[in-house]
Amino acid sequence: MSSVPSSWSQDMASVNTSARPFRERILLAIGFCFAVLGFLNAVPDLGPLPSIGVIPAVELHPTVFASGFIISFLAISRFSGGPGAILTTALNAILACVGLYALWSFNVAVSRIEDVGLFFFDEFHAWMTVTGCVIILYFCWRIWGLPLAVVGTLALLYFFFGEHLPGILGHAGMDFVQDTPAELWYNTGDGVMGNILAILVNTVFPFIIMGAVLEGTGGGASMIKLSFHAMRRFRGGPAHAAIMASSLFGTVSGSAVANVVGTGVITIPMIKRRGFRPTFAGGVEATASTGGQIMPPIMGAAALVMADFIAIDYLIIIVAAIVPAVAYYASLFTTVMFEARSLGVEATAESEMDPVTLQDWISLILVIVPISIVVIALILGFSPAGSAMI
Repeated sequence: MSSVPSSWSQDMASVNTSARPFRERILLAIGFCFAVLGFLNAVPDLGPLPSIGVIPAVELHPTVFASGFIISFLAISRFSGGPGAILTTALNAILACVGLYALWSFNVAVSRIEDVGLFFFDEFHAWMTVTGCVIILYFCWRIWGLPLAVVGTLALLYFFFGEHLPGILGHAGMDFVQDTPAELWYNTGDGVMGNILAILVNTVFPFIIMGAVLEGTGGGASMIKLSFHAMRRFRGGPAHAAIMASSLFGTVSGSAVANVVGTGVITIPMIKRRGFRPTFAGGVEATASTGGQIMPPIMGAAALVMADFIAIDYLIIIVAAIVPAVAYYASLFTTVMFEARSLGVEATAESEMDPVTLQDWISLILVIVPISIVVIALILGFSPAGSAMI
């Protein structure tokens, strides 16, 4: 549902030709296994068909993070180059191994807590918690950039030193040995591997799988082509088509980044060729793609987290999002219309567009039918994850 970060792409491009295919095969294999695991974890009970059900958190959550550590290590490490690259790769390998050990300690401790009901933390567990959190922040920084790592670091510093802040900004304080592992790492409720991760794995991830499958049908390209034909009589032409295509693409992806990548490479150059300013062309595509996060039925992860946090059916969230989504795109549509009139942009000629073929309509059906099944399944009472997996 999202694009590969630029730092990831640069690191992947820097390896030699012999190491790169092997690493990519490993990444694909891990990704495939993770997708199968997510599918089996989310498949609902469909009568005579076998169903594994929700995998216990004590097993699933460490597995998810372990996969993340391995993928992160392979993605950011360079297995050829000078001494600097080799030392960095060695550091990444050490951190990944220590992170895997921290995850193993989580499994051992939580399993004992569930079996015996009593467990005493010591300094080892406290420092293992700090180590695990620091490693997660390190890989966040290397893959997604500094801002996310800084936010996580500030939250971690507040946990340890927030008691020294004045007034309402401070908290009651905590015991390093007992509270650090109990609250941050070995807590299946509010810890690192707690409820938020459970929502992402059990609810958000099935929709990521569904969105990736739908994008693979070729429906995205057909949506763009049909949008251009539907908007050909409007002055905004490609700009209006970008809005329509992004709204349609948003029903599948629910991701602003994936929306921009999927539609922007086609729409932005065409908007510029029609006479719009480059900044306006990029702004229209970025704004239209951002709306994909509130476009039902496959919205951004925040909508799924919201449904779980406030204990409201995801179907209600979908219905409530229809009005703001329509208003959002209508306002953007109006903005483009006024800009087109001020620039004297005319409607797009038929000769400038590719013809709509039967395959385009078939691809569109391959997108509409699964989305309709999701909505029907939600109405019938299936969970959001189960609806996506059906």
